[in-house]
Amino acid sequence: MNGIEKIISRMEADAKAERDAVTAAAQQKAESIRHDYQATADTLQQEAQVRRQAQNAERLEHLNGSSQMACRQRVLAVVEQAASVCYDSQPTETYRIAKTCKASGHTSVLEHISFTFHITGVSRTLLAQLTRHRHASFSVRSQRYCNEEDFQYVQPKTTYGDGYSLFRETMSEISSTYSALIFVHGVSVFYIFYLRLLI
Repeated sequence: MNGIEKIISRMEADAKAERDAVTAAAQQKAESIRHDYQATADTLQQEAQVRRQAQNAERLEHLNGSSQMACRQRVLAVVEQAASVCYDSQPTETYRIAKTCKASGHTSVLEHISFTFHITGVSRTLLAQLTRHRHASFSVRSQRYCNEEDFQYVQPKTTYGDGYSLFRETMSEISSTYSALIFVHGVSVFYIFYLRLLI
């Protein structure tokens, strides 16, 4: 190997070493960014979970105590109003007409009662079955305009056994990807929708 070949060989070696160093630095930087993102995503998920738990606790507290009595009185008032129509009489504050109708078997007046339930922790599959029957009215939490970073899911029994871990790992990956999209894009669709409501 003559002098020129040695110089060229040394230059190629130096170039390769430089490329390797740049690649290693880029990989290290990417790993650092990924780690920082994951930490941020975990924090956001934890904060979202705390907020949702607080909201659920507040709803449960609202349903206890005096609110239950108020609900019972509203239901009886509806029945009393309907029963008074049947007998061309005035509704009473003691719900006497409604109670008499129930005791005598005149239960059609009870059909005027309606209830509204707040249901959580069920699958979208169950929702699809419930909404097929239009004897009830439904207002469903939007998956388009609501932040789903802390989403819960129902695991089908068909995935128990060999597929149990794979299903959970897949759902965890979906959750991380969703959080990443929210984090990367900053202002997401549901925030835009919220801003439109304020304008």
